[in-house]
This record gives sequence, C-alpha cells and structure tokens, in this order.
Amino acid sequence: MMGNRALIVNHSPKSIWAEAFRTLRTKIIYSKSGMVKSILFTSASAGEGKSITVANTAVVLAQTNKKVIVVDCDLRKPVQYKIFKKKKTSRGLTNFLTGECEIADIVQDTDIPNLRLVTSGPLLVNPSELLDSDKFKEAISSLKEQADYIIIDSPPVLAVTDSCILGSKMDGIILVVGVEKVQPEMALRAKEHLEAVDGNILGIIINRSDTFVEQNAYFHYCGNVGNVAN
Repeated sequence: MMGNRALIVNHSPKSIWAEAFRTLRTKIIYSKSGMVKSILFTSASAGEGKSITVANTAVVLAQTNKKVIVVDCDLRKPVQYKIFKKKKTSRGLTNFLTGECEIADIVQDTDIPNLRLVTSGPLLVNPSELLDSDKFKEAISSLKEQADYIIIDSPPVLAVTDSCILGSKMDGIILVVGVEKVQPEMALRAKEHLEAVDGNILGIIINRSDTFVEQNAYFHYCGNVGNVAN
C-alpha cells in the first residue's frame, strides 16, 4: 500500500487507525522525555509497518501546524519516495553526504502543508559509514533548524547496524513491533541493541493487531507503550 492509500490519516480521517495516530502524536508532543525534535522509527525486522507509521505520524504532526521533515535514512530499501509520490531519481540524503550538493537541494515539498521530505538518494555500497559521518551530523543539525520535528525512517535493527548508529544520534526512538510478524524475543533483542548505544527509547508501537482493533474502539495506552493498528 503506497501513495495516497498509505496515508491513512488523510484518506480515512475518522477511522480508528487515524485516531490512533493522533493519540500517538499527543504522546510524542507531551513525552515525559521532554522536547524531542529528532525521532527515529525502526523495527526488529522487515514488514512490520514501520515506514507507513513514519509517514502517518509525520502527517498528523504537520496537521497541528508544526513544521515536519521526514528523512528516509533507509539507504538500502527506501520507500518514502513511493509513499509521497516522488521520483526515485530525485536528489536525496546520499547526494548531500557524498558532497554532491547542499542541504537545501535535497529538501522537497509534499502535498501535505507543513510537511517536507528528504528521500534517500542513490543507493551506495557504504551506507553505515555515511550515517556515522560528520556530514550526517551536519545534515541533522541543519534540518533541526528548519523544522519542529525531524522524523527518521531507518532499516530494521536486526538486519544491519544502521539503526543503532542512527539511534545514538537522535533525541528519541520509537520501536514498531508487528504482531505475528516478529517473535517477542526478536523485538526484545532489537530493544536491547538500541539501549546498548544509549538510544532513548520513547515507546513501542504494537502494529497490525486485528484482535486489538476488534476489541478496543479508542486504543488503550500503558505508560509510554502505544498501540497502532495498520
């Protein structure tokens, strides 16, 4: 599900899914961790709904007149360009990290007011090294000056080291856990990997829970653990 249909909060604004994202927005804005500007979304493995969660969270934040920039830091299998209907060949993050252009050249407007996008750019053979570079720190610092929230999409934690590198540099991390997509011990291992690099885990989103949808109209939250069905 890509393009407009992926943005649940737009095409189904009165659905329980959209309401869940608005509740998640409230949890982020009033986080007990204080003001967080850069938030990494990741998962233990592929297919848990992480990228769609990133896009919808960014949209609901933008709907409160906050300036939001989505950055696709999955430099291996990027999808944000599909969700926001951008060209795969557009200049993106890797173009800046390799010194080909300035940061202003890679930030694109979207159809959503207050929401801009940085796509991944061309796929390269050394993504981990690029994400652990001074140029990446420069990119995030510059983007923070331009927005209220920087929402980061990243690869799964257990697949590659990229998310742990990114997690150590962000103000907060949200771990997306796909029900029936990942074993509990894998999710726990992903959490431990992020904590090992001093990642600030804001919460866990329980995603794709059909049973949860059937039994709960308004989505319960416990502490900083959220539930979003997709």
